[in-house]
Amino acid sequence: MVTFAYPWVLWLGLGLGLLWFVTQWLRKDLVVYSYPLTDFFAAFHSTHSLVRHSHTILRFLRGCTLLIFVLLAARPQYVDDRSQVIVDGVDIVLALDVSGSMGLMDDPRDVRTRIEISKQEAIKFIDRRESDSMGIVVFGADALSLCPLTLDKKLLKETVREILLGRVVNDAGTFMGAGLATSVNRLRASKAKSKVIVLLTDGCPTPGDFVDIDQAIEMAKIFNVKVYTIGVGSVTEAFWRDNMGHLHSAGNFHAADMKLLKKIADTTGGMCFEARKPDDLEKIYKTIDALEKTKQETILFSRRYEAFLPFMIAAILTFLLEFILKFWWWRLPV
Repeated sequence: MVTFAYPWVLWLGLGLGLLWFVTQWLRKDLVVYSYPLTDFFAAFHSTHSLVRHSHTILRFLRGCTLLIFVLLAARPQYVDDRSQVIVDGVDIVLALDVSGSMGLMDDPRDVRTRIEISKQEAIKFIDRRESDSMGIVVFGADALSLCPLTLDKKLLKETVREILLGRVVNDAGTFMGAGLATSVNRLRASKAKSKVIVLLTDGCPTPGDFVDIDQAIEMAKIFNVKVYTIGVGSVTEAFWRDNMGHLHSAGNFHAADMKLLKKIADTTGGMCFEARKPDDLEKIYKTIDALEKTKQETILFSRRYEAFLPFMIAAILTFLLEFILKFWWWRLPV
């Protein structure tokens, strides 16, 4: 999309240009003196070329050149509508459990693992939050911030797609306290009206976590961060698939600690959800999306880029064409 920084210059120039065209059109032809044989050669030449229309063509080219200069004076700019952002929205950090148990399946009829389903629904959630800054944190036996708060949805979705269970140490436990504290730290300096963490896990905090879960909850309260918690995984039976594609039962010992997750949500002003079946997670993310909507009036910004180069090239080309036709092709007098 092209717009102009000085539209009044554009309208003024178009008005003057229209006036110039009218005066040129109404202007009477100059007196022409005739000499012997010149009428014959002029008539012969004009029937085999565009010379008889030369003045009209040259005036048209001159008018095009002047019109382009008017457009340049109005300062043309490209407007990138896709870069529009809303200030003072909601800053969100997605904290995903990447411990080993996230590689299990909860429905033998659904071949997707817990982490695969979580990644797919997280990407859909990112798409729905068009105007909010978001970040990505993963945790297993350690915590890692994969992406800081950003409005670059393409980067966020690519980061989520590349999450693997081996991205951090995953077999030694679930350091939920470290994951929550790392997420809070990402939101600590945020100036947004609402700061939110969506924490998804299928387990319980394990010994050895270098951040106590109660301390992490207190950090969230201090920095006014709301935490939505999601416990994923069946409470009856989970499954895993070997390299040959055979399905095996993993028992029910990998259920999430819903009591703790409810405590985290209630203490910070969020909500706690259970995703026992693969389809539950989509409904939960949609619910969180509906709950966290900005209500304040916002200001839209858009990036602008100068677009003088194409117009300048067009002006040079029309001027050169007029010059070549007049002084070289038709060899008209000045």
